[in-house]
Amino acid sequence: MSDKTMKELAALRARIEELERKAKPPTPFKLPDEERVRFDPTAQMKMPQSAYDEMAKVGGFYNDRYASSPRSAIPDSMR
Repeated sequence: MSDKTMKELAALRARIEELERKAKPPTPFKLPDEERVRFDPTAQMKMPQSAYDEMAKVGGFYNDRYASSPRSAIPDSMR
């Protein structure tokens, strides 16, 4: 091969390597495990007790006898 052909071949190989580097996608950014925070969209949600009481009255779940104690979602007939 001639000197000119060898130079052209070396230039083409260099160009191919450059294009392959550019075509390779970058590695995605990842936080270390200790810095990762689980996202909770309900963390800042609040509702006043009065709103809860009104919703409970309308829904038929409100009963003065059970207003301050927790109730089960399982009906008594199924226990």
